[in-house]
This record gives sequence, structure tokens and C-alpha cells, in this order.
Amino acid sequence: MKKLISMLLVLTMIGGVMVSCGNSEEKSGSDDQKSTAGAVTSSADQTEDKGEVNVYLHLTQLILGDEKQDADGNTYRDESTAWLKFAAEDFTKETGIKVNFVPFNDFNGEIKPLLQVGDKGIDLATNVVTLTREEKELYLAPLLSVEEAKNIYDDKFVDAMSKNDAGDEILMWQIAKSYSNGIAYNEDVIKAAGYDEIPDTLAEFTTMCEKIRDNGQVPIVLHRVENWPLSTVSDFSDYIPGKYNAIADILNSDDPFGDSTSLGQMIKIYTNFKANGFFEKNVYTDFGVAMDAVSQGKAGMMLFGSWLIPQLKSRVPEGTDPSIIKFDAAVDYGSGRHITLTNEWDWGLNKQSPNKENAKKFLDYISKRADVIAKTGFIDARTDVTPIVPELYSMIDQKIADGTVTPIYTTQKSDDYYKVEEILSDADLWADYKYVGLLFDSYDTENPGWDNYKKEVKTQNKYFLNSKKSLGY
Repeated sequence: MKKLISMLLVLTMIGGVMVSCGNSEEKSGSDDQKSTAGAVTSSADQTEDKGEVNVYLHLTQLILGDEKQDADGNTYRDESTAWLKFAAEDFTKETGIKVNFVPFNDFNGEIKPLLQVGDKGIDLATNVVTLTREEKELYLAPLLSVEEAKNIYDDKFVDAMSKNDAGDEILMWQIAKSYSNGIAYNEDVIKAAGYDEIPDTLAEFTTMCEKIRDNGQVPIVLHRVENWPLSTVSDFSDYIPGKYNAIADILNSDDPFGDSTSLGQMIKIYTNFKANGFFEKNVYTDFGVAMDAVSQGKAGMMLFGSWLIPQLKSRVPEGTDPSIIKFDAAVDYGSGRHITLTNEWDWGLNKQSPNKENAKKFLDYISKRADVIAKTGFIDARTDVTPIVPELYSMIDQKIADGTVTPIYTTQKSDDYYKVEEILSDADLWADYKYVGLLFDSYDTENPGWDNYKKEVKTQNKYFLNSKKSLGY
């Protein structure tokens, strides 16, 4: 794996030569991003007395620029929107420390193997949230102490950060906050279906999706060609009971993937959307193309966090007002409408990094750049920085003020959550969100019926309960 990755070398360096190598955010994965997947950074003209820092990033639009389309439908990169690249150039001017960016698509496939073999080329990496608690302890070095964190963030924000086993050091530094796990939508599409905004209840939402489908448009873009979009299913499961960390509740259930748990119910809701034809029939092979469908009015919405909004707005056709892209809370799944107020944009420091101090300086600098953080669709969380609140949150703020939407605050994961994580890993259901994917894929739209789904629920329940027993929980 390491040899293969090293073969795909792409160099682009900030401050001299900016080095570049494959990835995607949080969740983005265009063809030109994927073409650089797995590359490794280095610098031939490195100045030892000033040093460098190698930053592996999945929010690739922040260093390559937003993907846009010209009048002829050709996709291009708007380099004027490479906000993190510009901030890194400012950092280099102030400190003399060079920043080498390495974009990647798949953390588990590209970055985790390098951490496992002790690769020293990685200093900082984003999307380390995919690591288990045990893996964070193995591969990540502390970025700051809990005491230091509480000097610059409020206690609730610090409580939600991943810490070492002793609980006194921050292993995953999240530098921003946002409303997450909601509905990003094209206003023109839902208006064409007869709606001025996202309806409140699941029943009304289902009716709206039926009307969008019957209009010949895709109601919800899922991009099922990859598994990570299904991660939102477990996030949305919190909205059924109206509390954070609902996935931990399956620990004490004899029917963890069935109708008795919030997680089981939400997986079935998503699968029912599939059964009703609410997702794209021909899966978009690229996440950028999937986003284009919403931005261009071919599809109605995507069920993700607010990080998606800036990218969708940047993709609307030339001459179209980007304000057609809106963000709203999830519908009422039984306990009212909710939105997650969450820590965002996670960073980890490689335990084997030879540039730890430079890495910490860079991350401290970026955590104070409220302008760059706002461009990602997030809000700077530091108490010593004046935040810039993106316009996309205004609708959510108003609904919270009106009492029609209730925020759910993220907290540090519970012990039960980590036990569930360990059980799912032991049962070979954790990696790549297989505990959702296997159930979702078991429903065959060509041969409608729920028999296969019910069988898969029983199978996964069996694997889960056997692993739970073998681990002594």
C-alpha cells in the first residue's frame, strides 16, 4: 500500500512549491481530486532553520478551489476560492514555516495505512474522526491539554472533543462548530412541487418527495457509490429520541438493528426512501456530479451537514442566484424537529511526526482564522476570536428562537458508545459503515419486498450479539 501510494506523487508547495496529494471532505470527491489520491509530499528546497509541516486534507476545495461549471457545462476549479491555501501562505510569511498540502479521498484507505506503519511524512491530518478510540490513542499525539483547551473554548465544546485515555489531553482538535445533520435543498425544486419550505413531519416530507419524483426529478441525492454518505444515518438516529449518542442504545438491545432501536428505525426509514424511489436510480459516480444535480435543479436535496452549502452554492449555473440553495433542520421523526449543534473540522497530529511544534503552530493559526472557517460553512468556536456567522444559519437560528426547532448538543462519546464501536468492529460491521450499508443494499428495487431486509436484520443482530457476548459486555 505504501509503495503504491508513493508512486502517485504530486507536488505543489505553499511558500515555494506547494505539495499536493490525493483526498476529499469531508466529503467531496471530484475526478481531479481522485487523480491525486495517495500522493506523498516532500520539498527539495526545504529550509531547515524555518521548517515545514505536511498537512493531509480531505476538504480539498479549500486548497484547489471550488468546482464550478462554465457556460458550456465544463467543470473547472475556481482557484480564487482556495481559502486555506491563501491562509497557509499568510502563515508562511509570518513564521517562515512552509506548508505542504496533501489532498486525499479516503482516510481509511489512504491515510490510516500510513499511520499504521509509522510513516513520518504525515504531520497533520483531517478526518481522523473515523479512527476508533483505541486507534486515536495508538496513532495520534496530544495537540493541547484539556486545561489549555478550556482557556480558548467553552466547556461544552471541550467536553465533546476526543481525549486520551487519561482524559487530560486533546487527541482530535475540532476548531469549529456548526449546525449539522440537516437538509440542504434547492428552493426552486421544492417550490415546483408546491412547497415554500421543508415540511415539519415525516409524512408531509414523504408526500413532498413523491411530488418531486413525479415531476421527473430526484428527490434526494445519496451518492451511494461510496459508503460514507450512509454515515449520516447513525447521526440522524439521534433525532428519533431527541438526544445525542443514540447509537449507544443498541448495546442493551436484543434487536439492535430492528424496529426497537432508534438506529434500526432510521436505517429502515432510509431504506424505505430507497423503496419509494426517492434516491437516484443511476448512482452518480462522483460526489461533485451528485452535488451538481442539486445545484442545477435536477434534484431536490441532500441530507448532510451545513458544510455542504458553500459547495452547492458555488455550483449553481452561471447567472443563477446562489440563494436558491437553502439549509433547514431535519423533519420531525417523532420527538420534534431537531438540529445537531456539533464540533466540526477535526484534525489529528501524527504521533510519529518530526514536526510536531510546527504542526501545532499551524493549527493554532488556522483555528483563529474566522474568515477561512466561515468559508467552509462552519463557525469559529474560539472564545478569544470574533466569529463570522455564515448567512446559511439564519433560518435555523430563527426557528430555534421560535421554539419550532430544538438543538441537540454533541458531547464526549459515552462508554456505551465505545463498547458498541468495539462490538461492531469485532463483528466486522464497523468499518466503512457496513452496519448501515448491508441493510440498505439488501433491499432490491428491481424485486420489491422486505423479506431480504428482514433476513439481514436477523443476521446482523446475531453477529452483534455473538460479539457482545464474546467481549464480555
